[in-house]
Amino acid sequence: MKYLNPNNESRTITIFASISVVFVLLVNGISLFTTDKIHASVESIYNHPLKVSNAAIFVQKGVVKMHRDMKDVVLSSTDVEREKFAKKVDEEEKNVYKSLKDIKKNILGEEGLLLEKKAEKLFKDWKPIRDEVIDLMYAREYDKAVFITKNKGAVHVQKLEQSAKVLYEYAHVKADSFQEKAHHTFANFNTVIMTLSLLSMGFFLLFMFYIRARIKNYLNVIRKNERELRELNKQYSLAIEGTSDGLWDWNLEEGTIYFSPRWKEMLGYSDDELVNTLETWESRVHPNDLKKAEKEIAIAHSNPNYQYHSIHRLKHKNGSWIWVLDRGQTLFDKEGKPVRMVGFHADITKEKLQEAELHEQEEVMIAQSRHAAMGEMISIIAHQWRQPLSVIAMDANNIQAGIELDLLDNNELREVSQDIIKQTQELSKTIDDFREFFKPNKLVEEVSVESIVADSISIVGKSLQNNNITLNVDVDDTVKIRTFSRELMQVLINILKNAKEAFCENKTVKKEVNIILFSHEKHIKLKICDNAGGISTEIIDSVFDPYFTTKNESNGTGLGLYMSKTIIEKHLNGVIMVINKNHGVCFEIDLPYDLKNNE
Repeated sequence: MKYLNPNNESRTITIFASISVVFVLLVNGISLFTTDKIHASVESIYNHPLKVSNAAIFVQKGVVKMHRDMKDVVLSSTDVEREKFAKKVDEEEKNVYKSLKDIKKNILGEEGLLLEKKAEKLFKDWKPIRDEVIDLMYAREYDKAVFITKNKGAVHVQKLEQSAKVLYEYAHVKADSFQEKAHHTFANFNTVIMTLSLLSMGFFLLFMFYIRARIKNYLNVIRKNERELRELNKQYSLAIEGTSDGLWDWNLEEGTIYFSPRWKEMLGYSDDELVNTLETWESRVHPNDLKKAEKEIAIAHSNPNYQYHSIHRLKHKNGSWIWVLDRGQTLFDKEGKPVRMVGFHADITKEKLQEAELHEQEEVMIAQSRHAAMGEMISIIAHQWRQPLSVIAMDANNIQAGIELDLLDNNELREVSQDIIKQTQELSKTIDDFREFFKPNKLVEEVSVESIVADSISIVGKSLQNNNITLNVDVDDTVKIRTFSRELMQVLINILKNAKEAFCENKTVKKEVNIILFSHEKHIKLKICDNAGGISTEIIDSVFDPYFTTKNESNGTGLGLYMSKTIIEKHLNGVIMVINKNHGVCFEIDLPYDLKNNE
């Protein structure tokens, strides 16, 4: 940025003051006998030297300011800044035209009018040059814009400044002739008028020093702002160079792209080993990730408010895959067309490996939690088998007794056989129910919530009945969700088992468990509530913590509710919470209708 010259400013103020002194001397020397003559002289001095020279200075200053603002347009890093400085150029252009109009109105002589027309034509001819620079900036052709500004634009500005200077000097030549003329008029002024003139001169000198001090302060502020701006630019450059992220810059109009040396280094390459083309990126994205990344880019190119965000894998030079977090922003022109996209990518391979390791640990803990319940499940199976086995044994004894007593007929044998078949089917159903519970299932499937609840009850229902626990189910069989049904079933079994154990500890007289389903617009809410006395307020906030248990070590691992929370929130994208309510505890589970769409 070009600084204003303090010496020039001082000379300008001095000239202003001198003209003002002449003006005051003329006004104070008005007398009755020279009224008409003095009036004409003062009017000429005011309208031509002062107004024309002032206007010429304003033209010169305005041109310099517009040129400075055009440089700011070229140096702007965003469209918002560019628009702001372009607007300042337009505003200053109006001021310059106003000053040229004042010159045209007040300048004297044919030569003066020709000088004014020349200056006005030069100023009008500058407009297409500025428009070309601004258009190039919006087109992201920065080098061309800078070149035109430094060469063609700068040359034109120099011509304009010279033209304004000529106007200024022309006005002063006229001022000198007016001054000589006025000298004869005031030659006979008396001492009083001279005294008044000297006092007026002193007043304007003081005013001059005041104005000079203000301008000096203004210049100091400008210099300070420029220093701060240079420092900010320096800090920005250091930040870009020092960051661990890789920079990319994609010119959508030209189809060119730039990858920083750090971007290539993260893939194991030096700067000259990879060419700056889009194919360089596309060929290194993992095939399973490319489609999703391209979809995110397409969204960013169609929505100015969307920030591009993609996690995908890129192939390293050594053949391995690294995970990157890619972030960027698309820039649009005035017509809403995407013209540029800039962003960074960061290596998150370490975080991804830790995430995978944590997920694997969670899977192991879920499996452990499920198998930890196997002992109790076997006990439930044994209990549920006891009655069918007793019936089968009794039927076998009846058959054997009938054979020994020769009292067995075909009808009786048929009834006993059918009873045995019925009991074996019951045994088989029990096996199937428990086999389904332990069967691994990692596919998202569409199931009714009622069927998941029913499968859970088939596992622990007998156990609840044997402990005189009434189970009330209010679940609409038409409500379906897409989820991991077996994992949700494991959570429900954990909660129902905990309810049964709570009843055993608290000895409630009328034991009840209520399962209620609520359907909302975007999710379902499943409530499992009991009246087993609730959970102490001192520990209720800790029931989902790992290895936290209120049971003795032989009866609990402290993983059941922890894994239930992990399954609901990390695997099923839901929310689980627990509250004390109606002399018991309520587990509330919120789940999306479609797990895949909610991811």
